[in-house]
Amino acid sequence: MKKRAVITGVGIICGLANNSSEFEKKIFLNNTGIDNISLFDASRMRSQKASEVKQEIAKEDDVERLEQFAKIALNEAIEDSGVFKRQTRIENKRISLSFATSLAGNEKVMDRLNVVGEQRKPLISHCPNFLNRIKNIAKINTFSFVTTTACASGSGAAGLAYEIIANDLSDIVILGGSDSLTQFASTGFHSLKSLSSSICKPFDVDRNGINIGEGAAFLIVEEYEHAKDRGAYIYGELVGYGICNDAYHMTSPHPEACGAIRSMKMALKDFEEKIDYVNAHGTATPINDQVEMKAIENVLGNQDGDVFVSSNKSMVGHCLGAAGAIELVASVLAIKHNMVPLNYNLVNPISSDESKLKIVREENKKAEVNTVLSNSFAFGGNTASIVVKRIEASINNELGVI
Repeated sequence: MKKRAVITGVGIICGLANNSSEFEKKIFLNNTGIDNISLFDASRMRSQKASEVKQEIAKEDDVERLEQFAKIALNEAIEDSGVFKRQTRIENKRISLSFATSLAGNEKVMDRLNVVGEQRKPLISHCPNFLNRIKNIAKINTFSFVTTTACASGSGAAGLAYEIIANDLSDIVILGGSDSLTQFASTGFHSLKSLSSSICKPFDVDRNGINIGEGAAFLIVEEYEHAKDRGAYIYGELVGYGICNDAYHMTSPHPEACGAIRSMKMALKDFEEKIDYVNAHGTATPINDQVEMKAIENVLGNQDGDVFVSSNKSMVGHCLGAAGAIELVASVLAIKHNMVPLNYNLVNPISSDESKLKIVREENKKAEVNTVLSNSFAFGGNTASIVVKRIEASINNELGVI
């Protein structure tokens, strides 16, 4: 019998918020962390706007911004869960790491490419060592995995965390993702003509591209009995995941949404309850949003009741390999508050009022949310979906944490 995987702690830093309590307030409000880029000169790009972390991040030798973000979010998640506090017995507990990133090491590469003159920095001769430092903070003593399937990395890493717990390979999995805003990524999306000329508008008729974001999110995933025994607050339970690759095109999804449909169906194959909310990938590019809505309609269009749909990317930007982890935090907060995050900057939604798919606006953000499907899609045909549900109310009540 498979073990149950539950989420007992969250930590986050992104352009919208410096911590989870700030994120918890802002994610349901009509605001955004997207603003003018200050980290590098973007004047020649299609867009000069991105979602930068607002907290002052001091430069450290041999330490990338994404590592600094990861440490902030990781320490907050550990503190939130209480998993390493003195009264919690962790001797002989099996602790694993499932980490996601798209651009680890890229800051070092760009640093060397930008050096001019005769006195050049030495060539890169070793791999980034930040993972060992993260492992030490998280007390990892079992497995360590890094998922790098571009923008599907975060949800793919969440699926791996679920798999580790479900198959009784660990008692605790430290799940997270981190990426930073770099000139390299921005230039790449500029060359693809994918950047929005203003603030992006997911699922809007007039959407015209993405804004890149940066940040990190970590979640503490535990085996259910382990969490219950120590009286932990449980945000939700991971109950399924799916991964796929449609192998259609280097950057474009299959026009019939084959990969997205397969990953969503795989995530839901053993799940019979109604999905209340889809935390969509929703990049605000013309092709992605159209294909994703087609996929959601295919998979969930026949279920009873409305399905609320929103994308966080007009608030936090597209955080690449960290996106799935950040959006999973938003998903469990939707369950916690029975409220769905807005589509900031939405004017003309692409779905009709008659559709069961309800694109979230201010007037319909309050809803009963017991189950969430979170999607992450990526270049190279990569797709990943993760399902999280509300834990039985009686459990948190019994633990005295509500």
